[in-house]
Amino acid sequence: MLFFFIICIYFFQSRSGILVLIFILIISLFYYLHSHNKNYWYGLSGIIIVLLFAFTLTKLFPSRVGYLVNKMTIEQFQPEKMLGLRSDIWQITYQIAMEHKMWGIGTGYHNGYYLTESEAQIINKHSAFINAHNQYLQTFLDHGILGLIILVFIILYSLYYAIRTKNYLLLMLLISICINIFFESMLERNKGIFAFNLFFCLFIAKKIFLQPFAQNERKGRLCKVVFLY
Repeated sequence: MLFFFIICIYFFQSRSGILVLIFILIISLFYYLHSHNKNYWYGLSGIIIVLLFAFTLTKLFPSRVGYLVNKMTIEQFQPEKMLGLRSDIWQITYQIAMEHKMWGIGTGYHNGYYLTESEAQIINKHSAFINAHNQYLQTFLDHGILGLIILVFIILYSLYYAIRTKNYLLLMLLISICINIFFESMLERNKGIFAFNLFFCLFIAKKIFLQPFAQNERKGRLCKVVFLY
């Protein structure tokens, strides 16, 4: 299953998705080694295998990711080169956000009120909102400092809760969300809100559903089977 999903994620050609995959694989690998008292040299070997596998994919299927790898130079490591158009979008939205840093610009506005003609060529003025392609910056733009503080608090407290309760499914979900929303305004779309709420609630409630059956091992196993079904 892991091999299948790695292939699927690669063909989605989402660079943030591939970055999330690498983080999750490394964390999952070392957690497995720690919980099973294995030597960490296995982990190093596993990372090398994953990197070789990724390199092979980029060579066999040189599309978006493979093209970037082949064209990679020292100049490409500059933020403007790596981020492309997002770098300009972030600069524009940050400037607008700083002008309305207390309460933000709200929602339901017309882009023409805030964008100059040159900025409108970078950010689509006909879209329903100024898409910052960064949820942290998007929240700061729309709701000001208070909104950004609330978003960061929710993420940090959820990470603390996941680590304290050893809820590793929730932890991996939060890591993937934190990385993805750095490159996309995920919570500005119905699909993003639905996906986040669904899995966030499922992973938080996972132990609550199974806890009453933990005293009876056989009954607990039956509950897990029924719950998963």
